[in-house]
Amino acid sequence: MRRDQRFRNFILMNEGQKDAMTCDQVFAMYLREVSKRVNEGFYKTCLRFVLLYRECLNEYGWLKRRDHYQKAGCLHQDEIINKLKADEEREEEKINGVKSEKTEKKHQHNKEE
Repeated sequence: MRRDQRFRNFILMNEGQKDAMTCDQVFAMYLREVSKRVNEGFYKTCLRFVLLYRECLNEYGWLKRRDHYQKAGCLHQDEIINKLKADEEREEEKINGVKSEKTEKKHQHNKEE
């Protein structure tokens, strides 16, 4: 069975380069190799598993990160979590702003009638 160029590049990587790979890159390589060896039905099962496993790792990882910073007493210094909170607050303001504009227009329309 002929391996593709991506897999050859992976084999040629040193340990540092392999360690620098993201989970998504590793999962993609795994799924690519699986797709060459199994039928479509089993591939879909593997794909579902990988997606759910990735979601679990992601959720657990963020919780672990927050706990780590919290135990160290420097949760407020976590730049990533602070950025995510700020983005979330801006998004909520947009949503609430849109809702309040619609509510205000509705009230104005009712007053005119």
